[in-house]
Amino acid sequence: MVERLQRLLQIPWIAHLVRTFERFGQRLGSQFAAAITYFSVLSLVPILMVAFAILGLTLTVFIPDVLDQVSAWIKDAVAGQGELGEQLAEVVNQALQGWRAILGVGLVVALWSGANWVNNIRQAVHAQMRPVFDMTEQKTNIVVQTLINIGILLGLFLLVGVMMALSTVATGARDAVVAWLKLEGTIWAGLLAWAPLLGMLLAGYVLFVFMFAVFTERGFPKRLIAKGAVIGAVGTTILLWAAGFVVGIFSNNAAAAVFGSVIIVMLYFNLFATLTLIVAAWIATDTSQLVAEPEIVLTDDAARTPSNYASKELVAILRAGEERARQDRVPREAAVTAARVSGGVGAAVGAAVVGVMATIAAVVSGLLARRS
Repeated sequence: MVERLQRLLQIPWIAHLVRTFERFGQRLGSQFAAAITYFSVLSLVPILMVAFAILGLTLTVFIPDVLDQVSAWIKDAVAGQGELGEQLAEVVNQALQGWRAILGVGLVVALWSGANWVNNIRQAVHAQMRPVFDMTEQKTNIVVQTLINIGILLGLFLLVGVMMALSTVATGARDAVVAWLKLEGTIWAGLLAWAPLLGMLLAGYVLFVFMFAVFTERGFPKRLIAKGAVIGAVGTTILLWAAGFVVGIFSNNAAAAVFGSVIIVMLYFNLFATLTLIVAAWIATDTSQLVAEPEIVLTDDAARTPSNYASKELVAILRAGEERARQDRVPREAAVTAARVSGGVGAAVGAAVVGVMATIAAVVSGLLARRS
């Protein structure tokens, strides 16, 4: 069994997978993925504010007729509740009319939180892909780095939008082509059903190529990046399909539908972050990219020259303990002499005590003999 396992581990692609997951675990991949999930959820609030402001801009400026239709629909939905329909329609109208303030605040907060989100993803990817995990990261001007992060954020939004648009357009084009060519119920209609899948794979591939182009500290071969992007695109497509499947399950249960969307969003963010870091570890552990980490050799003097505050504190405590022990320690010769002296003194004192006790006993015995 052991020999069979060793033979399996000698297969190149299996050995590569083992190295990938070893690096992912040793370099805190799960913890980084959890941090990315947290910042992703945190960034959703300003993004939703911007989306609502854009909706208000669209309904109040470009297509006000649709806003009137929405107000009429609200009134009809609660027609039997007195003035409730008028009040709800007025609240919705005022909220949409205030899109300017919402857009201003939401856009600033979204850019700030989005820049931090991009920076956290970059650091997580760097942790997986740098040759040495403890390598010090190069610091740049915070203003320049923030502007770069905002540019990357806009690029990611553009690619995600293109990915969603390709899926939507591919679905619409498939239906239009099937209807135009009258292919309903034929094998060609089934083949055209794969069009959205191909569109999502292409968009996912471009997304991962872009991420590894802007998030890596050192250059990697384009062919290796392309292979990693293919893995990421396939994984992302599977995640999107699974998310849609779970949404369908939750929609059939009113209780699950209340929290289902939140659970799906958080789970998707975590799995996507995990997938991204695993692909990064896979790229970095390719045989052409392996770099031996420097061996750490501990000597007797290793702790005498600490390089950080915590080590200095620890060494100071240890040295103080050694000094106290040294002060309390008695040399061997002195200890032997003291033992001999104390032994002799003890024997003499013991003999004297015995003699005194014997003398007292003799005197007492003599006195008792005289009285009798």
